[in-house]
Amino acid sequence: MISRDDVRRLLEFSNVHAGVVGGLADDAEIHFDSMSLVWFLSSVERELGLSIEAEEVDIGSLTSPNRVHEWLTRLTQARATSSAVTRGVALE
Repeated sequence: MISRDDVRRLLEFSNVHAGVVGGLADDAEIHFDSMSLVWFLSSVERELGLSIEAEEVDIGSLTSPNRVHEWLTRLTQARATSSAVTRGVALE
Protein backbone atom coordinates (compact mmCIF):
# COMPACT_ATOMS: atom_id res chain seq x y z
CA MET A 1 0.00 0.00 0.00
CA ILE A 2 1.21 3.48 -0.85
CA SER A 3 0.99 5.94 2.02
CA ARG A 4 0.26 9.65 1.83
CA ASP A 5 3.69 10.26 3.34
CA ASP A 6 5.28 8.27 0.48
CA VAL A 7 3.42 10.39 -2.05
CA ARG A 8 4.36 13.68 -0.37
CA ARG A 9 8.01 12.65 -0.14
CA LEU A 10 8.15 11.67 -3.82
CA LEU A 11 6.34 14.83 -4.89
CA GLU A 12 8.71 16.99 -2.89
CA PHE A 13 11.65 15.17 -4.44
CA SER A 14 10.15 15.73 -7.92
CA ASN A 15 9.88 19.48 -7.32
CA VAL A 16 6.21 19.94 -8.26
CA HIS A 17 5.66 22.38 -5.42
CA ALA A 18 7.75 25.40 -6.33
CA GLY A 19 7.31 28.11 -3.75
CA VAL A 20 5.92 25.91 -0.97
CA VAL A 21 7.85 26.37 2.25
CA GLY A 22 7.77 23.94 5.18
CA GLY A 23 6.45 20.84 3.50
CA LEU A 24 3.65 19.89 1.19
CA ALA A 25 0.10 19.76 2.64
CA ASP A 26 -2.26 17.03 1.42
CA ASP A 27 -4.45 19.60 -0.34
CA ALA A 28 -1.64 21.83 -1.66
CA GLU A 29 -1.96 22.78 -5.30
CA ILE A 30 0.73 21.14 -7.41
CA HIS A 31 1.65 21.36 -11.08
CA PHE A 32 3.48 18.79 -13.14
CA ASP A 33 5.43 19.74 -16.21
CA SER A 34 6.85 17.07 -18.49
CA MET A 35 10.16 16.89 -16.65
CA SER A 36 8.69 16.74 -13.15
CA LEU A 37 6.24 14.04 -14.30
CA VAL A 38 9.06 11.88 -15.68
CA TRP A 39 11.07 12.45 -12.51
CA PHE A 40 8.07 11.57 -10.32
CA LEU A 41 7.26 8.41 -12.29
CA SER A 42 10.86 7.23 -12.15
CA SER A 43 10.88 7.88 -8.39
CA VAL A 44 7.65 5.88 -7.98
CA GLU A 45 9.19 2.98 -9.88
CA ARG A 46 12.50 3.12 -7.99
CA GLU A 47 11.03 3.62 -4.52
CA LEU A 48 7.75 1.71 -4.73
CA GLY A 49 8.35 -0.77 -7.55
CA LEU A 50 5.38 0.52 -9.56
CA SER A 51 6.14 1.08 -13.23
CA ILE A 52 3.89 3.68 -14.88
CA GLU A 53 4.20 5.00 -18.41
CA ALA A 54 3.66 8.74 -18.91
CA GLU A 55 0.86 7.91 -21.36
CA GLU A 56 -1.12 6.34 -18.48
CA VAL A 57 -1.26 9.65 -16.62
CA ASP A 58 -3.98 12.29 -16.88
CA ILE A 59 -1.66 15.06 -15.77
CA GLY A 60 -4.50 17.58 -15.45
CA SER A 61 -6.25 15.55 -12.76
CA LEU A 62 -3.21 15.28 -10.47
CA THR A 63 -3.57 18.65 -8.80
CA SER A 64 -2.77 17.85 -5.16
CA PRO A 65 -0.97 15.21 -3.11
CA ASN A 66 -4.39 13.82 -2.13
CA ARG A 67 -5.36 13.35 -5.78
CA VAL A 68 -2.01 11.75 -6.61
CA HIS A 69 -2.41 9.37 -3.65
CA GLU A 70 -5.96 8.44 -4.70
CA TRP A 71 -4.83 7.82 -8.28
CA LEU A 72 -1.85 5.68 -7.26
CA THR A 73 -4.04 3.70 -4.85
CA ARG A 74 -6.64 3.01 -7.58
CA LEU A 75 -3.93 2.09 -10.07
CA THR A 76 -2.26 -0.28 -7.61
CA GLN A 77 -5.57 -1.93 -6.73
CA ALA A 78 -6.57 -2.30 -10.39
CA ARG A 79 -3.24 -3.89 -11.25
CA ALA A 80 -3.46 -6.25 -8.27
CA THR A 81 -6.97 -7.30 -9.31
CA SER A 82 -5.90 -7.78 -12.91
CA SER A 83 -2.86 -9.80 -11.84
CA ALA A 84 -4.94 -12.00 -9.52
CA VAL A 85 -7.46 -12.69 -12.29
CA THR A 86 -4.67 -13.51 -14.73
CA ARG A 87 -3.18 -15.97 -12.23
CA GLY A 88 -6.60 -17.51 -11.58
CA VAL A 89 -6.73 -16.38 -7.96
CA ALA A 90 -10.24 -16.12 -6.55
CA LEU A 91 -11.11 -12.60 -5.42
CA GLU A 92 -13.47 -12.06 -2.54
